[in-house]
Amino acid sequence: MPTATFGDRAGATYPGTQDTYIEQGYFQHTNNYGTGASMPLGYYNDVCRGLLAFDLATFHDDHPLADIAEVRLKIYVNALTGANAYARLYECLRAWGATNAGGNWEVNEGGGNPVHEYDPTWDSIEHLHSAWATPGASGAGDRGTDVLGEVLVNGRSQEFTITLNEDGLAAVIAQKETPGSRLGFVVVSSNEGSGNQILVLSSENVTASVRPQLEIDYDMAPGPSSSQPVVSIMC
Repeated sequence: MPTATFGDRAGATYPGTQDTYIEQGYFQHTNNYGTGASMPLGYYNDVCRGLLAFDLATFHDDHPLADIAEVRLKIYVNALTGANAYARLYECLRAWGATNAGGNWEVNEGGGNPVHEYDPTWDSIEHLHSAWATPGASGAGDRGTDVLGEVLVNGRSQEFTITLNEDGLAAVIAQKETPGSRLGFVVVSSNEGSGNQILVLSSENVTASVRPQLEIDYDMAPGPSSSQPVVSIMC
């Protein structure tokens, strides 16, 4: 069964990642972290959540009838502070930062601070233009309510794999069948209390092998039969 890989690790089938994190807090709620090399989950200076997206458009164009069997997300955890916690994926229901630069992925995630127009922040899906329904991508219109997959993070300096469940698989299939759409996740720690942090490395990290990677196992749709009917003529 073939596997397609998405992200910015060396040799990815479909390069490109859009990732950042958003942070609550008196000073941080209007900040953008799109240029950062890491994506903290849980509690950093305040509550932090990740935004992560991959582009399925080219995969759909290449394999419009592909039957998706399994989807995995690989993340590298550089540090774990406080108690063990689950890294959980929710479907992001809104195209965050999509107005920037005509679809340039490295710009869509934001240019860092000072915050720029259209950058995603804790308060806004697009700074100066559109707010989240509830700050922190918490509203019913911001993210789905079902956990699409999770993994218990119980160590540091290692890779963890989140295998998507049936809801996650359905979300991937639905977005694949909508050409041009992006697969987006809101990434949340199960423990957002003070002193508890999962530090995930982002697509901006200088070490390519630790960047987030999405993997899709799929079956190729059978093509038309090449056999021709045999016609017998009786005289």
